[in-house]
Amino acid sequence: MDDKWFAFVDDDRLHLHRSWTGVQEFQADFQPCDGGRRIAKVAIESSRRRYRRRYEDSDRLLLELLIDTVLLGSYDVSRWRHLYEQMT
Repeated sequence: MDDKWFAFVDDDRLHLHRSWTGVQEFQADFQPCDGGRRIAKVAIESSRRRYRRRYEDSDRLLLELLIDTVLLGSYDVSRWRHLYEQMT
């Protein structure tokens, strides 16, 4: 099935849900910093029935990738290749 997401922001909190299940897989709290905002805290769905969590690093990478590509519409291939290679 396609990876489709439903995302919304409430105050400084980003909620990311799988669109076909409605399950919230990520919640990211942002705080102001020089030049914009940064992620201050992340919550990831922990129920193994709802989300097949593999590794903390891969979850972090997926969240960053979703924010960059789906929400911000940018994609730096060299950056993502470098991050992926660090994980493997």
